[in-house]
Amino acid sequence: MRENDDLIRAVREKRAGDAQDALTAGADPNATDIDGRPALLIAVEQDDTAVADVLLSHGATPNAQWQPPPRAPDAAVLNMLADQPAIARDAYIRSCQEPDLVDVYWTCLSADMARRLVRGGLNPAGFDLYVEDDCLFPAAVGADRIAPRAVDKATFRAHANPRRGRANPEPHLPDFWSEQIRTCKAGFAAETMVIGEAGTTPGPVWSFARFGRSATRLPDGSWLLIAGEHEDHYDPDFAIYADATVISPDGKVQHFIYPDEVFPPTDFHSANLIDGTLWLIGSLGYPARRGDSCQVLSMDIQTFSVTGHTTTGDDPGWIHRHHATHSGDCIRVFGGKSEPGHQDRTEVHILDIKTLSWSRA
Repeated sequence: MRENDDLIRAVREKRAGDAQDALTAGADPNATDIDGRPALLIAVEQDDTAVADVLLSHGATPNAQWQPPPRAPDAAVLNMLADQPAIARDAYIRSCQEPDLVDVYWTCLSADMARRLVRGGLNPAGFDLYVEDDCLFPAAVGADRIAPRAVDKATFRAHANPRRGRANPEPHLPDFWSEQIRTCKAGFAAETMVIGEAGTTPGPVWSFARFGRSATRLPDGSWLLIAGEHEDHYDPDFAIYADATVISPDGKVQHFIYPDEVFPPTDFHSANLIDGTLWLIGSLGYPARRGDSCQVLSMDIQTFSVTGHTTTGDDPGWIHRHHATHSGDCIRVFGGKSEPGHQDRTEVHILDIKTLSWSRA
C-alpha cells in the first residue's frame, strides 16, 4: 500500500506534516517497515514527539512492539569472545537466534515522550523497570509534579524502612517517602544522597522504584498505584510492598499502608476496576506466604479500604505475571506463571465477582 510506504518514509525522516498527509490519505497508523517495526516504535526510538503525536492522534497502538528477526552472529564479535568463557559466546549466539522483543518502554528516551505515550493510552506500569537517575516512571504518572520536600539525616533515619499500617487504610506519607515517590530513587541511591554512603541502614530502605506493580487510571484522572517489589531477593533493599498511592493530575499525592493480615505483600498481580472497586488478583509474594489458592483482594476506590476474599470453584492456584480483562461481573485471567515451579500457564480462568466463584473458560 503506497500510503503506508509514504508514512514509514515520513516517520523515518522525521517529517510530521508528511506523516499527517499520509494518514489523511488512508495510511494505517500501525503500519510497519519492511522488517516489521511499527511506525510509532520508530518515532519513539528517534524521540520524535511531533511524529508520535500525529500517529497517536490517528489511533496508533501505544504499546508498539517489534520482534526482530534472527540474524547471523557477527564474525568480529565471535572473534572478540574467543577468549571468553563459553557461556558468554553461547549467550551472544542465542541473542542472535532469539532476539528479545523490543517495545516502547525500553526504547523511550525522554520524559516528554513517556507523557505522550501515556496520554495516548499506554499503561505506565511498564516504565517500572527503572534505570537509576534516568527513571521515566515519575513523568509517566505525574509524580514529578509532586512538591519537593527536604530530607535531612534525622528525617531519613526516622522513616528509612518500610512499615505496615495499623488501620485499613492508614494514611502515611512522611517527607522521605514523598521524595521517593517523586524521584523513584533506588534505596541505595536515596541513602547515599542523604547519608553520604549506602549500607548504613539496617533493613531495606523504602523505595518507590518497583517491579510488578499495577497502575490504574481513576475516573478523575488520578493514577492508583498498587504495591510491587524493589530489587531482587538477594539485595539488602529487597522488599515486597502492600500499599496504595494516588497521584492526582495536579501533583497531589496520597499514600496508604495496611495491616499485614488485611493486605499481604503483593507483586506481579493484575488490577481491574469494576464499578468503583479495584479487583487485585494474584501475586508472586514471599515464598513463605504462598498458598495453593489464588490471592483475591478488592479495594474500594472511595475509601481505599482492602478486603480479602475466599473463592470457590476451579481455582487457578498461586498465579502471577498474568493478564486479566473484565466484562460485566466476570474477570478473565490468562497467561502468566503459577507456583510452585514458576510454570507457564496455558489455561484460562474466569472469576465471577458476584459469586466469588472460579471456572475454566
